[in-house]
Amino acid sequence: MSDRVAKWFGGPKAIMLAGFLGAAAYILMIFVRGNARTFTVGLGLSGFRGGVISGALPTIVVNRAPADSVGIDSAVYNTARTVAGAVAGAVFALVMSSLMTTSTAGGITVPVSSHLSYQAVWGICAVICVVLAIFGRPDGPATCQPSG
Repeated sequence: MSDRVAKWFGGPKAIMLAGFLGAAAYILMIFVRGNARTFTVGLGLSGFRGGVISGALPTIVVNRAPADSVGIDSAVYNTARTVAGAVAGAVFALVMSSLMTTSTAGGITVPVSSHLSYQAVWGICAVICVVLAIFGRPDGPATCQPSG
């Protein structure tokens, strides 16, 4: 369904939609503490955002690639996406580990992630989503076109 939304909106609008959906999702997760229902709505928004962006970006890359290098451009996109995910995971692990606290149970003290560490990561994600929504739209006439 989210790929149909991406096609319906077109590339630039789909990227903007995904950015604002992501920002809304992460802001919900930051400020609504202890409410499972609202947190689940945030997760749903985030998942829908992921589907929209995953449907729009590859289409934009393929539409903008010269006909003789579509495969290369697609491979570069997939590699960049994988590298970005690895870097994001490392940065988020660093942020979360720097904001750890300790918990004692049964006389044993162990380090645990604080709620602040999750809020920091969600805050970073919200800012990235807003930047994506405002500045991440491709310029020019290329948009996602429904095939067939």
